[in-house]
Amino acid sequence: MAQPIPGFLEGPLTDLDVVSRTARVNGVLMNIPPGTPIASPTVDLNALAASLGVDPLTLIGGDPLPGRTTPGFTGGTCLCAVEVDPATGVATATEMTLEPAENVILATVTAHNCVTPGCDPDDDPANELRVGGTLMDPNPDPRLTSDPATNRGFVVDLTLGNLAGVAAGGEGYFGVTGNLHLYTLELEGGVLVNAGVTEVSILRAQCRQRNGMGEWNVLGATHDPSTGEVTVRRGDTGEVLGTAPVVADPDDPAFGAYTFNAEVTGTCAGAVIVDFLTASATGDVDVRIDDPAAPPPPPGGGPADAIAIDRARFRADKGMIRVSGTVLPGGATPPAAVEVYVPGTDDGAGGCSGTLAGTATVDAVALDWDFRSNDGDFPTNPGTTCVASPNGGSAESDFTVD
Repeated sequence: MAQPIPGFLEGPLTDLDVVSRTARVNGVLMNIPPGTPIASPTVDLNALAASLGVDPLTLIGGDPLPGRTTPGFTGGTCLCAVEVDPATGVATATEMTLEPAENVILATVTAHNCVTPGCDPDDDPANELRVGGTLMDPNPDPRLTSDPATNRGFVVDLTLGNLAGVAAGGEGYFGVTGNLHLYTLELEGGVLVNAGVTEVSILRAQCRQRNGMGEWNVLGATHDPSTGEVTVRRGDTGEVLGTAPVVADPDDPAFGAYTFNAEVTGTCAGAVIVDFLTASATGDVDVRIDDPAAPPPPPGGGPADAIAIDRARFRADKGMIRVSGTVLPGGATPPAAVEVYVPGTDDGAGGCSGTLAGTATVDAVALDWDFRSNDGDFPTNPGTTCVASPNGGSAESDFTVD
């Protein structure tokens, strides 16, 4: 049986059906199995659903989010990783990130009067924080709760100081009110909640995995002090990846900045820890796997490859055959070639029985292969063919006659 093909959908979420556990994204019908990771930009919806004792799909629908009239996240954007069954074309979600929309304002603070820490006008009408003239309205909904306002990753007390004219970036969504329903706000100023206390932040963490190495890039900031050294560790095992110097930020020497770049043997991790004196921060890692580190499976061992025969044709006028298809590696790398048996039958154990007609080279990028015999090699229709990978995995097909 052919293995599922990875895919990706990004577009409006419609036709959510909690009972059948299906929805459409860009019109594509998608199954959503129980346990599928589902999140908004700021909240793990599976964890929230577990705490409430409900199905996460009821949170995707449910009451409208503030400023919206449609249920939950429906009509918003779904960034959905899927697997597609090559036989049926059915898509199944493997990970979902949902947001009503992605609206961003990069401008300066044009009005600042905050009487409560979150500066939410719903908490107190006197609260007013405008960026580029637009009112920032922190989202209180537990499905997409607004993060605190930050400067270089450190929480800012919005009730203190004067932010007018300070550069700011707000991300959220517009609804029927005309406000930006905010879930993140980054400022280039403001009084820190923990001013005078040593802190470290992680502003970006990436890891590219290829050739058995993890290529790490982690950057962030510190304060109190603004110089020194950070230690970077894997979030899963705590293993030290290395260190990086902290230098005073030329734009604001009260803050330090660090950049960690290193190639480390092994795989990437989904989280990273950065230590700075008495402070520590943990962040998610944007992982890109270009070349899985695991070695290719040995012949007869490891995960079998999935063979698909797209074409098996017999040309009666030329006495030749053509067999072509694809291979989906079960391990790290595809086989160099597949074996073509004519006539051949699938032995049910990942191999073929019959007469070996030859081999076909597998394209390492496209993962396809194409076998053609010489004219006159097959004066009559051989009936069946079987194609096998040396890593295990096979497929059988009848010939069609041209």
